[in-house]
Amino acid sequence: MVGSYHEKPVLDTSIYEIEWHDGETESYRANEVIEAMMMNVDDDGNSILHVKEFIDHRTDGTRVHADDGFVMVKNKKVPPRTTKGWYLCAQIHGDETEWIDLKTAKEAYPIQVAKYAVANKLVSEPAFSWWVPYTLKKRDRILKAVKRRALTRKTEKFGLELPGTGPKGVRRAYEIDANTGSNHWGNAIEKEVKTVLPALRILGPDEPVPPGYTCIDLMTVFDVKMDLTRKARICARGDQTC
Repeated sequence: MVGSYHEKPVLDTSIYEIEWHDGETESYRANEVIEAMMMNVDDDGNSILHVKEFIDHRTDGTRVHADDGFVMVKNKKVPPRTTKGWYLCAQIHGDETEWIDLKTAKEAYPIQVAKYAVANKLVSEPAFSWWVPYTLKKRDRILKAVKRRALTRKTEKFGLELPGTGPKGVRRAYEIDANTGSNHWGNAIEKEVKTVLPALRILGPDEPVPPGYTCIDLMTVFDVKMDLTRKARICARGDQTC
C-alpha cells in the first residue's frame, strides 16, 4: 500500500488510482480527492452546481396559462405567485446539462433566469411576470443578497450518489455497490437492519394485524457522513401514522 491511511480523510495520504470517463487513469492522494470534493459541496455535503448558463426550457402540463394567469385580490386582478410546471435546462460544465425546476433555479440564479426569460420572450407567462421585471430593476441589490446562495444537487453528497428512498432506493444502493466493486451501501443497510429488526414484529402473509395496532410501511433513507461513511436509516412512513 502506498501512503498512510488515517481515519480522518484529510490526513489520509493513501494513493488511489482514479479512472475517468474516457478510460484514462491517474493517481491521487486520498487527501487531494477529499479536498477536491469539499471544494464542490455546501455545508451539508450537497454537490454545488456551477451553472454556466440556461439553454432551454420546458413545461410539464401543470403550469398556469396566460389566459387564466390572474387571481382576484380586493377586486383587483393580481398575477399568482407560482412557478409550478416550469423547468430550465442548465449547462453545468463542459457538455453536461441538467433540468432544474424554475423555483430552484430562480432562488439560486435570479438574474440569469430573468435574463433568460426576457431573451426567450417568457416574461408574459404567469410564472415569470410577477417577479422578472422587479428582479431586473433591483438586480444590484439582489446580486448581493444571493451572493452566498448555491444551486445544489440533492441526489449527491460529497460527490457520491445518494440512492433514493423506498424500495427503488435500496435496489439502487446495491447497484452502486455492484458498479463500484464495493459494499459500502450494503454494509450500511445490514447494520441498520440488525439495529431495527429486534424492535419489529414481522407478520406472516395471512396473519392479521393485532387489535390496537396499525400496519404501516417502512422506507429507507440514505446519507453520506463527512468521513464518507454511508448511512442507511429505516423509518416509518409518517403519513401513515396516527
